[in-house]
Amino acid sequence: MSVNGAGYATMTVTYRTSFLSSVTLSTTGSCSRRPDTPTPTATQTSTPTNTPTITPTATEVWDRSSLEVNGICTALGKASFTVRNTGDAGEGDMQNPVAWRMYVDGVLTESGTLQLSGQQSQTFEFGPYDGQKVMMEVDRPIGHPGSAQGPIRDDVTCNLPTATPTRTPTRTPTVTNTPTNTPTNTPTHTPSNTPTNTPTNTPTNTPTNTPTNTPTNTPTNTPTNTPVPPSLTVVGQCPPGQNTVSFTISNSGGPLAGDFTVTVTGPQGQVFEQDYDENTSLPLTENIGQQPPGKYEIEVFYQPGQSSSKFTVECLEPTPTPTNTPVPPDLTVVGQCPPGQNTVSFTVSNNGGPLAGDFRVTVTGSQGQVFQEDYDENTTLPLTVNIGQQAPGEYEIEVFYMPQETSSSFTVECLAATPTPTFTPTATSVPPSLDANGLCTPDGTLTFTVSNSAGPLGDKFRVVVTGPQGNQVFNREYPANTSLPLVENIGKQANGQYTVTITYLGDNSSSTFTVVCSSGDEPTPTPPVPAVQPGANICIQTLVFHTFRDDNLEIYRLDGIEGQPGFELYNLSRSTSVDSRPSRSPNDIWVAFQSNRNGNVELYYTALDGSGDPVRLTNTQSNNTTPMYGPDERTIVFQSDRNGNLDLFTIDQVTGEQRQITSNPADDINGFYSPDLRWLVFQSNRNNNWDVFILDTVTGNEFQLTDSPANETFPAWSPNGKQVAFISDVDGGTDLFIIDVTGENLKRITTDGKTVNAVWSPEGNRIAYQSERAGNLDIYSYDLLEDEEYRVTDYEGIDAGPTWDCGGTNLAFTSLRDDDANIFQVFWQGGSAGNMTIDPATDKWSQWRPSNDVSSTGY
Repeated sequence: MSVNGAGYATMTVTYRTSFLSSVTLSTTGSCSRRPDTPTPTATQTSTPTNTPTITPTATEVWDRSSLEVNGICTALGKASFTVRNTGDAGEGDMQNPVAWRMYVDGVLTESGTLQLSGQQSQTFEFGPYDGQKVMMEVDRPIGHPGSAQGPIRDDVTCNLPTATPTRTPTRTPTVTNTPTNTPTNTPTHTPSNTPTNTPTNTPTNTPTNTPTNTPTNTPTNTPTNTPVPPSLTVVGQCPPGQNTVSFTISNSGGPLAGDFTVTVTGPQGQVFEQDYDENTSLPLTENIGQQPPGKYEIEVFYQPGQSSSKFTVECLEPTPTPTNTPVPPDLTVVGQCPPGQNTVSFTVSNNGGPLAGDFRVTVTGSQGQVFQEDYDENTTLPLTVNIGQQAPGEYEIEVFYMPQETSSSFTVECLAATPTPTFTPTATSVPPSLDANGLCTPDGTLTFTVSNSAGPLGDKFRVVVTGPQGNQVFNREYPANTSLPLVENIGKQANGQYTVTITYLGDNSSSTFTVVCSSGDEPTPTPPVPAVQPGANICIQTLVFHTFRDDNLEIYRLDGIEGQPGFELYNLSRSTSVDSRPSRSPNDIWVAFQSNRNGNVELYYTALDGSGDPVRLTNTQSNNTTPMYGPDERTIVFQSDRNGNLDLFTIDQVTGEQRQITSNPADDINGFYSPDLRWLVFQSNRNNNWDVFILDTVTGNEFQLTDSPANETFPAWSPNGKQVAFISDVDGGTDLFIIDVTGENLKRITTDGKTVNAVWSPEGNRIAYQSERAGNLDIYSYDLLEDEEYRVTDYEGIDAGPTWDCGGTNLAFTSLRDDDANIFQVFWQGGSAGNMTIDPATDKWSQWRPSNDVSSTGY
C-alpha cells in the first residue's frame, strides 16, 4: 500500500502465472500524472464499496507449442513424416504427450504418442506402400489455441522406384544405322539460341550400349520462335544546386537472361560501377550521391548481348541564383512495355530546379487516352508508375509542367503476343525430374539452383529451406510455367547446415541437398529496445481523442478537465487532412495513426507528449489503415489493400522493416494483438462470411476460432490472455460474445441485437460496450466474475464509444447531451457523468489508456 497524496491510495499485488512471467494488479482512484492538478469534481475519487475484489484463480496452463507435420516420399518409395514443434525452446515445450495415428488408404495401421520440446522434431518412416495413400495425423495439445479444431495431418502417395535407365555418355557416338531421312521422333531443327547436343568430336563407331533409335520421349518438333532480346536504356540527372547524380535503367525488350553493368565516368575518371543480376526489378533508379562539377557519362552494358546504352549529364558549378530568377524545373519522361507482359510503366525525372507547381502525366494509345494523373510539387522525383496491362500498339507518354506549360514525351510500343507453337507429345508422357544444388558464399549468403533433367513441368513445385535449428528460413511455391534453371538468392544466413527440399506437386516426388554456411562472423543481432522513461506498462492518465476544432478531423491529447485550472491540450496530428484511428504504445511514449495527407491513407507516428512532428511510417500507392501497437512497443500491425484485397502487415517502427503476415485471397482485417507478440486475432471473410482466426506470427499457422453461418467481427484479445470478445449477427442483429482462446466456452453477453464497440477493462475481468435498447443509445458494462450487467448511462440522447481509464475505475465516452459532441466521464457501474471537453466543435472517439479500443477507431 502506498500513498501518493492526500486522498489517493494505490494497492499493488504481484503474482506469477504460466502465461506471463508476472502480473501486476493495481487499483486506484482517479489520479493525475501531475500532483498539483486538482481532482475534477465530476470524477469519483475512490473506488466504491461494491467494486468486486479480484482474487486470482488457479493457474491455467496455456500450451504454447506449435506443431506441424510434413510428409515426403523417400528414394525407396517409403512414406516419411516429420513432426516438428516450432514453438520457442523452453516456453514452447509440449506440456503433455499427444497421440498420433497412421492410415493406409483410410485404414488405421499404426499409432502411438509423442512429446516434443520447442524446436524439436521427430521423423517416422512407413512402408513401402506402393501406390497407396498414407496419412499421418497428430492431435493438437490440450490448452493450445485451435485445440478444438481437431488434429493436424498430411498424406503422401508413394511409388516403388523403377529401374534407372543407362545414361548415354557425354560424348554421344553417331549411330551407324541411322536412316538417311530424319525419324519422326527426332527434332527437325535446332533453335538458334539452343546449343546442339552432339559434340564436334563425335566418334564414328557405334557403342554397344547405345540403342540405334532415338528415345520415344523426344518431342517431335522444337519451337522456332526466337526470344526477344532485352533492350536496356539509361537516363540520368544532376539537379543544379544539389549536384547529386542519379540514373534510371529501363527495359523495353524481352526479359533479362544475364547480368548487366552500370558505370558512371566523370571528369576525373570512373566514380561508380555496379553489376546487377537478371532478377533485378526494372525500371531501376539509383542515386550515387553528390559529385564535383563536370560532365558524367552513364553507361549500361548488357553482358550476354554485349550491348550498351549511354546518357550524359552535367553537374554545374554552383552559382548564386538571384532571388527573382529561380532555376526552372526540367521534367523528362521515359517508359517501357516489356514483350509478353504488355504492362506500360513510366519514370519522370527532373534535371532542373525544384518544382513550384503541379505536373500532369498523360498516356495516350491508338484508341485514345488510357491514363491521366496530376501530381503536386511535393512529389518525390524520380517517380515510377506502372499503369497495368495494355492492348498492343504505340503509347505516347507526356509529362506536362503546368506553371510554365512545358512538356516532354516518350513513345513505347506494346507488341502483339507471339503465338506459342503447339507441341505434339509422344505416346509416352515423361514426368519432370527436378534436381537442385547450391552454395553458401564466404559472407554467409545462401543461393540455390533448381533444374529439370526430364519431361516438362505439368504442375507447380515447392522449395523449402530448413535451417540448423529445424526452422524454415524459406518456403515458396512456383507455378508450372517457371523458367528453369531457376536461381534464387535467399540472403545472408547464420552459421550451420541448411537443407533444401524441392517437391514436384504433380506426383509429390522430391529431392534434397544440404549446404553448410560458415561466414566467420555471425550476423549482428538486432539490439533490444532501449530503456525509456517512463518505463513499460505505465499508464498516463491522459485522454487522446478526435476533434474538428481546426475544421478538419485531428487527433488531440487532453491533460486534466478542459476549462478547469491546469488543463492542457496538444494537437498531435498537425495537418489539414483527415487524421484518425490512434493507437497508444504500451509504454505511453508514442501514438500511431492513419492520415490521408498524401492523397491515399498512410501510417504515421508521433510522441504522446506533443513534442516533434509526426513521422511517416508507410509510403505506398495503396491504403494502409487501422494500426495497433504490439506488446514490444515497436511492432505495429495494420491492414493494407496493396495487393488488391485487404491483408495484414506489420512494420517495425525503429527499422522500418515491413512484413506481410496474411496472404489469403479474401480480406483479412482488424488485427488485435494478444499480450504475447507471437499471437494475434483477426477476422476474415475467406468462407464467404466473417469468421475469427488466431495467427501464430512466428510460424504463420492459423487457427479458426469461430465457424458459423453468422458474421463474427471486431475481435479483441483480453488483457489477461484468456479470452477473445467479438460481435456476432447470429440472430440478425449485433450482440457481444466471449470465447476462450482454445475455442471452448462460448458465452453470449447480450441479447438485445444492437450492441457494438466492446472494450476490455485493464485487468480483463470486465467489459464495456454501447447498446441501443428501446431506441436509446447508452453505455453498459459487464462484470464476468459476478456475471452481472450494469447500465452506466441513462441520458435520453446518444452516449457512445466507451473507453476505460488507467485504473479501470471510470469510463470516458462521447455524448450529445450538450447539443454538440463532447467527451464525458462516469463511474464504471453508473452514476453522475461530468464533462471532460467543452468546446463547441465536435469532440469524439476517445482513448484513455494504451489499448486498441474499437471506439477510438471511429466505428
